[in-house]
Order: sequence, then C-alpha cells, then structure tokens
Amino acid sequence: MADQFSIEKFYNDPSLNISSEQYSVVLGFFKKVTDSDKSAEAFALDLFRVAKATNVNVLTLLESMNDKDKIGVNEVMCYYLNQIRSQSALLGVSNVLTANQNVARNIVQ
Repeated sequence: MADQFSIEKFYNDPSLNISSEQYSVVLGFFKKVTDSDKSAEAFALDLFRVAKATNVNVLTLLESMNDKDKIGVNEVMCYYLNQIRSQSALLGVSNVLTANQNVARNIVQ
C-alpha cells in the first residue's frame, strides 16, 4: 500500500519532491469545489498520494478534473483512489445484497 501522507510529513520530508507551487494550485482547486478547508486539504493530500503511487504528475491528474463540478470531482477522486486501494475496500461502490433462495422465500414483503 502507498505511504500515508500527513501534513507533518508533507512539509518536512524532502524526498516527496512536492513544490509549494504545486500544492497551492491543487489546494486552491479543491477549495473552490469543496465545502470546507478540511475537505480540500484531505483531497489535496490524497491527490498527491495517488500521483506518487501511480508516478503521474499531480497537475496532470488535476487537469482531468478542471471541467467537473463537485459531484464529478468526487467521482474522479474515487476512481483515482480505487486505483491504489485494495479491491476489497473500494470507494463509491455499492453492491445490492441478494439473499439466497432459501432465505428469500421466508422474507415477507
């Protein structure tokens, strides 16, 4: 699994090679499309995590969200985060549970 970013590690670890200009651009974008500063910071850190795990420039990832609204940004972020997560813990995926035949016949609707 990818390294977990924290704000402290983000600012103090030079091996991450993240410029303050890139962080400002990414954070500013998420502040425009989210409701709170905490959400914007979390999305920004997650996008840098995805960029590091996939070895893609963070601004390239951000560019794919320029024309999206709030829901579109959430969908794209779910897609990106699912690329680096375990397949058993995907975000934004819901499965409708169906009971097996023996159980289903005993359910009164």
